Amino acid sequence: MKLSELQEKLVCPKCHSSLTLSEDPHGFVCKRCRLRYPIDDHGIPIMLPDEAIALKRKEL
Repeated sequence: MKLSELQEKLVCPKCHSSLTLSEDPHGFVCKRCRLRYPIDDHGIPIMLPDEAIALKRKEL
């Protein structure tokens, strides 16, 4: 499954909003929560709120 196909199925585990795929650094972004869910070296998204990275407003 391609990341774009995966993006259509994934939602933010915290607020259930849709996610966007960021390119640099690589991960799925929830604009509502201002969180980035990273993608590991094997291409698997880490969809745990405790593992998410908080984003600054300029990173959105």
